[in-house]
Amino acid sequence: MWTDNDELEYEVNRTKFQSGVGCLIVGFILLVVIIVSAMSLTSKAYDKLTEDTELVESKSPDQNHIIKVIVKGTLTFNDPTVVISYKNNKMERKINNDRKSLNPSDVSISWKNNEEATILLFGEKQSSEVVEFKLPNKGSESTPFQVVQSELGLFPFQKSESPNHVNIVELRKYTYSKGMGRFYDEVPIEVYYGKIGDNLQRYGEFEGGNPNNKNSFQILWKDDQHVSIDARAYNKSMEIEFK
Repeated sequence: MWTDNDELEYEVNRTKFQSGVGCLIVGFILLVVIIVSAMSLTSKAYDKLTEDTELVESKSPDQNHIIKVIVKGTLTFNDPTVVISYKNNKMERKINNDRKSLNPSDVSISWKNNEEATILLFGEKQSSEVVEFKLPNKGSESTPFQVVQSELGLFPFQKSESPNHVNIVELRKYTYSKGMGRFYDEVPIEVYYGKIGDNLQRYGEFEGGNPNNKNSFQILWKDDQHVSIDARAYNKSMEIEFK
């Protein structure tokens, strides 16, 4: 036969048990919520890393054709891979960019007309790569993209202004697309000079040597009208007098 004290003790123990069970249930629910949230965040992070990112979309002058360039998503820190696409036609190219991400400025698309375009791919550790696009004939299964090697033009790679910023000297060289590095050793360095803001005139050139080495040239101004260029790798110097 239970006494009042036994009944009171029973009620106290039952309350403690129910409280303990309640805490366990709440703790379990919180644990499940944390695990689900962590999995959701991990899934979103994974999807973001593996998601393709569009860099550039370019339309032909008549707006009828579209070329897209996207970066493939990846979980690694390797150099990025881009996919150039036109409708169902695709071309993949790996860009040597020192394992850094690409920006829209790393891609250039120039339309020659409504059916042809030139695509330039730039990377920090490579020469520009040139891909030509030509609209395929109806019913043709040939790819519209083709990697080509070409001369990209004459570009300045070193400049120097006179002490009072009146005149300027530029050293320019022809640059070539990826795969044509063998031509660089044969490229002469052309020297241009003139007033800042004016069209510069060609003064002369340095032949041979290594045009990729900027340390090969020292440009020293005596005053705003006189400058000397010392080309160590070429074993040659040049004196320029502005008029």
